[in-house]
Amino acid sequence: MGAQDLIASTCKATPNVRLCVSTLRSNPKSAHADVGGLAILMVDATKAMATQTLQQIKTLKGSTPQLRKAIDACTFAYKMILEVDIPEAYKALPSNPNAHHCANGLKLFNSPATGLNQVVHDLSAVATSIIRMLL
Repeated sequence: MGAQDLIASTCKATPNVRLCVSTLRSNPKSAHADVGGLAILMVDATKAMATQTLQQIKTLKGSTPQLRKAIDACTFAYKMILEVDIPEAYKALPSNPNAHHCANGLKLFNSPATGLNQVVHDLSAVATSIIRMLL
């Protein structure tokens, strides 16, 4: 089975086929990866997006005092994603409730972090699906 076929068949078993396919095909390492390799690439993508989202959240802290409580909760949630969930993901990727928790805190505000937060959540769900294929 070719790399493109493996990506397509793997991604069909995930909750967001389009995100899965675009994320994996954008990474040149996917051309030579098996399903386990694809899972690692998806966790790597989740980590990169979570890092970017945390940076965006931190920039909001000084500029939006009325969001301080929500921003503090999101900062904590994303630190958990990066310090606990991502390392665990390389072992067997548990479901990732932290991005969802952050979204609840910011949903009432028009925040640039909201879109990034959704991508982290979606990437986590895709990575979880791929990891489960290996178990």
